[in-house]
Amino acid sequence: MIEKWRCFIAITPSTDLGGRVRDVVRELGAPCSEAGLAVGWVHPSRLHLTLRFLGDVPVPLALSLRD
Repeated sequence: MIEKWRCFIAITPSTDLGGRVRDVVRELGAPCSEAGLAVGWVHPSRLHLTLRFLGDVPVPLALSLRD
């Protein structure tokens, strides 16, 4: 069976924008918890904006897309 990776095309925000997003996440964290919302935040180092979700892609094709 061919190994597949879940793939997407994304952009990483600038350091400045990433910092602003982290500030907003910090502000929203407590109110979301208090409201009983099960919100999962990604680690700031993984912050990105997904432009297109590709789904499960065979590894050789995923590697060529990355390049």
